[in-house]
Amino acid sequence: MSERLQNFPISFFAVVMGLAGAAIAWQRTESLWDWNSFAGASLLWLSGLTYLLIFIIYLTKSFLHVSEVKKEFKNITKLAFFPTITISLLLLSIAAMNSYPVFSQTLWVAGTVGHLFFSVAIISIWIRHPSLEIKHISPAWFIPVVGNILVPIAGVAYAPAEISWFFFSIGLVFWIALFTILLYRLIFHNPLPERLLPTLFILIAPPAVGFIAYVKMMSTGTSAIVPDIPGIDLPGVFLLRNLENAISIKTWLREKNAKRIVIIGGGFIGLEMSEALHAANIKTTIIHKDSLPANRWDAALSATMLEELQAHSVEFVGNAQANAIEKGTNAPFKVTTDKGFWEGDLVLLAVGVRPDAQLAKSIGLDIGKTGAIAVNFAQQTSLKNVYAAGVTAVNLFTRSAAAG
Repeated sequence: MSERLQNFPISFFAVVMGLAGAAIAWQRTESLWDWNSFAGASLLWLSGLTYLLIFIIYLTKSFLHVSEVKKEFKNITKLAFFPTITISLLLLSIAAMNSYPVFSQTLWVAGTVGHLFFSVAIISIWIRHPSLEIKHISPAWFIPVVGNILVPIAGVAYAPAEISWFFFSIGLVFWIALFTILLYRLIFHNPLPERLLPTLFILIAPPAVGFIAYVKMMSTGTSAIVPDIPGIDLPGVFLLRNLENAISIKTWLREKNAKRIVIIGGGFIGLEMSEALHAANIKTTIIHKDSLPANRWDAALSATMLEELQAHSVEFVGNAQANAIEKGTNAPFKVTTDKGFWEGDLVLLAVGVRPDAQLAKSIGLDIGKTGAIAVNFAQQTSLKNVYAAGVTAVNLFTRSAAAG
């Protein structure tokens, strides 16, 4: 038993990476195809338990066989597998975002801090290693790089954007550098040992993960307005801003077998959601501050929309101001207003959106009074050859959102 523990390899953490990646893939598949296989949730739990088991075993090895751990850390090939400890945490964080957001954030913080340590330590060893040769490099060297590129996928939801860009930049720079060196080694030097040939699949990860991270960080357009009322941070109270929010809502509806939903806000998002919920045979109540839904549009059109809502048994509560979200009596949630209260199995906040022009600000574009990007009639911004359209743009002359 002691001999097995002594020879327990650090590379076993890569098993968790595979399981967590499979969990994420299954979660996305179940959501897109509306499957109820529970395979994604099962794989998430299996990944977490596997990580815990491997972590305990390797931690025990660290106490009982310190010299063996040091020997692994000094081995230039095995060294690259130490960041699998923190990459596994980051992948588990991504997999747990929708079901266990608080736990997911804890895993992300631990994985991010730990991976920064490993990145600095390993890059320092690479630079200062006295006998490093071209034959030593292998695709396994990309493992520390992949971890840095992974950080933004969950990081955009848990920390300022600058942190995500910091890690993404590190990963991008070293990915390009290492890929060039590895390509040179594969073409002009001896082939990889047969036992390392499977590691060539690692080459797929940096560009694939990097694209996902880049899309996450480059997300612009609008940010949801969050009303300043008690209870908005309760589990089961959702915004609908992106795909992750939609997946979270679908997961909650399915797992809680929701029968009634309360939507705060009767604008475009609230109306779209009421239609989707009606199609799913879920009773819906819309609480809106004005007398008609979608009141920014023509009054006659809004009146027609109200008639359509009522014809499909969607309850519309107009001229009502939501004051708080509390635990309900006959349902998990109760939304109290100045006109009474309404209960539901889920609460959706759809009170509106505001322009999200952080990217534009970072490159020096002029911003209008509404917080949107200032443009002229040709949708030109204050920088030459840079154009903007949609709700993020506001016309300098009309002060209205540009049509995108």
